[in-house]
Amino acid sequence: MKLDEAIKGWTSRAGIVRVRNVLNPLLWLCGLITPISWAAVYFLRDDPVAKYCLLTFGTLPILATLIGYFIWMFRDPDRLQSEEFVLRQQELTIYRRSEEGEPRPLETDKKMLPNVAETELQQGVEEGESS
Repeated sequence: MKLDEAIKGWTSRAGIVRVRNVLNPLLWLCGLITPISWAAVYFLRDDPVAKYCLLTFGTLPILATLIGYFIWMFRDPDRLQSEEFVLRQQELTIYRRSEEGEPRPLETDKKMLPNVAETELQQGVEEGESS
């Protein structure tokens, strides 16, 4: 009965974990593929071809995770942060820029957007001139 409860606990926890950064899927692969492959290596230790194939297969997720970490560390470190942190950081940046009156860059075509307060002020001035 204890083993059944443990398995139910592990499977229920697996459904709760959400992707919080870019490395989580690779870490899941490391946690699932590596121990299974290396356990199979132990049981198939008499067959050298299967042993080395499974050893390589179990090592690949670890290498992919390390390579991915170093690539994202230098190219886009924000991807290594949690999703909540990145969203909050963007929210604070937008708020700060709107407070300072700086134009905001568009991510799609690198154009600058005017501040909302400036746009509303200009529309009010134009409406006042026309009347």
